[in-house]
Amino acid sequence: MNNHLLDQARTIRRDQSSVSVKVFAETYLKNRFFIKPSPAHEEIYELIDKAHRERGQKNIVAGPRRLGKTTLVTEADILYSICHRKEQYILVLARDKSTAGQILSNVKHELEANQKIHDDFPEL
Repeated sequence: MNNHLLDQARTIRRDQSSVSVKVFAETYLKNRFFIKPSPAHEEIYELIDKAHRERGQKNIVAGPRRLGKTTLVTEADILYSICHRKEQYILVLARDKSTAGQILSNVKHELEANQKIHDDFPEL
């Protein structure tokens, strides 16, 4: 495939992923989001997207362990916000310093090692 077609595909993929955190996660984080989202996941995605659309939202997400709350609410949303420049500053809150550090480490890893993010967002 020539470079022009690759550039067009990247632009389309990048533009489509700006629509929602869910589309972003399904596009760039397939290694973390490899099963069909449950209704609970869909509700979390909607809360995140609504918070981006309507500033000042205060949401609490509760659910059983291993639901993917941290991956969705922090990691996917942080990466979406960085890649699409949704937020100038991002605050990571976690139960302790170690958990916050792990979240940041996961985000950093995706920004450095995720080839699709690297290709589509070269300015990062």
